[in-house]
Amino acid sequence: MNIVREKIIYGNKSANRDDFHIVFGIDDDFVRPLGVLMTSIIENNKNEKIVFHIISKYIGEENKKIIKYFSIKNNININIYIIDKDIFKNLPKTEYISHATYNRFLIPNILKDITDKVLYLDADIICLNSIKLLEKINIDDNVVGVVEEANKYVEKQQIKELKLKFNKYFNAGVMYINIKNWIKYDVNNKILSILKSKKKFMFNDQDILNIVLENKCIYMDKIYNYTFDVRYKPNRYIYDLPKDIVFLHYVGKYKPWQKWCMHPVKNFFEKYSKISLWKDIPLDEPKTYKQMKHMGKSYSIYNKRLKSIYWYLKYAVYKIKSKL
Repeated sequence: MNIVREKIIYGNKSANRDDFHIVFGIDDDFVRPLGVLMTSIIENNKNEKIVFHIISKYIGEENKKIIKYFSIKNNININIYIIDKDIFKNLPKTEYISHATYNRFLIPNILKDITDKVLYLDADIICLNSIKLLEKINIDDNVVGVVEEANKYVEKQQIKELKLKFNKYFNAGVMYINIKNWIKYDVNNKILSILKSKKKFMFNDQDILNIVLENKCIYMDKIYNYTFDVRYKPNRYIYDLPKDIVFLHYVGKYKPWQKWCMHPVKNFFEKYSKISLWKDIPLDEPKTYKQMKHMGKSYSIYNKRLKSIYWYLKYAVYKIKSKL
């Protein structure tokens, strides 16, 4: 099967292997948060030679136009790889995790003739500082550079569940990939072998990556994947963020571009959204009854009771309608 159906290249300057290559795997509806992420990277790395790569099964024409304009405006190369839409059709997905999460498995084969190392980032991330020190991390003897899971309960649980020998579990939202070693250690075939077993995993491909890459990764500082769940009320959790965070990762069900996300840490996303080409796109409104429930819960957490009652009632009505 031909993995890439179409390659689209935006940008006028020539890219080379020594540039810093960053890759994303998204669905079309994630172009907005991706655009804000790319904006934040550019704003904090004005002197870096960066090339962006986007892997997706589909990008709409309007989104292509704005990505093209972004590349021209910032004088940066952006390569889009449109992959076969059926390539992952038999693999598991959830309400919150789409097939796009598997796009990262394709990175080494797609980029092997372009670069030796590439940084993979989830699209629900914001860059807050320079990536200069990250570039100097030596991954020559490893397959990936990763960051340990910050939630110690989850880490302990997954180490036990997956029978990991080295007592560490990483979040796969940020991976600094050594492409040659990925191919050398036949990582993709090992991943596919586990996927074909049909075994169910709590965190899907992240669990599989932890199994396959357990003794082939180097652990980087948490500033390169500082995870934060914005579902909760600020005074329940310490949220004084370290000033040297490079990548702030919005993990969990709530995202800062959704109206029911009301946590003040979403302000980092809003800061870069306001200066991006995506600044005029409004926050996502609740469309499903589950999202309406999230809206009611958020208003309740932030003591806006009348609005909370309104959204809980709306949730109840729409839920009943969906069952009829």
